[in-house]
Amino acid sequence: MTWAALTLAGGLGAVCRYLAGPTWRVNLAGALALGILAGLAPDPDLARIAAVGFLGSFTTFSTWLVEAHAGQPWRVLGLQLAIGLVLVETGIRLGGAL
Repeated sequence: MTWAALTLAGGLGAVCRYLAGPTWRVNLAGALALGILAGLAPDPDLARIAAVGFLGSFTTFSTWLVEAHAGQPWRVLGLQLAIGLVLVETGIRLGGAL
């Protein structure tokens, strides 16, 4: 049953990614969501389905790297990474407070 839910969540995450817009927005939203999920510390199977399935297909690290290769300034990439780390920490704190 976990495999079926993981597959469904992955498909849903991919569709949401397709509809969501720019890579930086998707990755930052995913960082915050993953932090909240980690802070909530749900059932391990539910965490796996949400993190690996949905968020794994929603976020786009590979696209981010292609953009880096295509010439996006390193300072922009570094800023996105730094903001992402802050959002993960913020999410963990928010999730822990819920």
